[in-house]
Amino acid sequence: MVAAAIANLLPGLNADEVVNRMIRDYRDGAGSSGGSGGGGQPTTINGWPESFNKLKPLPFKSAASPQEAEDWITHMEKNFEVLGCGDEFKARLVAFKLEGDALQWWKMHKRAKGGDTYMVSCTWTEFRDTFYKRYFPEFEQQHFEREYTPA
Repeated sequence: MVAAAIANLLPGLNADEVVNRMIRDYRDGAGSSGGSGGGGQPTTINGWPESFNKLKPLPFKSAASPQEAEDWITHMEKNFEVLGCGDEFKARLVAFKLEGDALQWWKMHKRAKGGDTYMVSCTWTEFRDTFYKRYFPEFEQQHFEREYTPA
C-alpha cells in the first residue's frame, strides 16, 4: 500500500527501493536526533550533549588538590563508559563542563592551539594530558602512584 502511494506521488522512482531504504535508514539509526534515530548512538556532536547532561556530569572550576582533578577526570571517564561515547566527542563534552578559572585556562589554551579547529581534532587523551599538566602535574602523579601502588 505504501509502495503504491509512493509510486503514484513520485512517478519514475522505484517505490519498493524507496521504502526499503527508509526501513534500512531507520534500523541503522539515521534520523532527526543528531544521527541517533532509532535510539542508537549519536553520530555527530549535536546528539551527545543531551545524553551526556542526563548523567549530570560534575562541573570543574578549579582543584584544591591534584586528587580533586584526578577524581573529576575519573568521573568523566565513567560517564563516557556508560554512554559508549566516541573519542572524537569527549574533549568537547568535558570542555562544556569547565567553569570559572578552569574555563578561562581552557579558552586561552584552545586559542593558542587554533581555536575551534583545534577542538574538532582534540582527542580525549590530548585533553586529559593537557588537563593533568595544569591540575595534576607529573611529579604529583608519581607521588600519588608511589603512595597508592602496593609494594
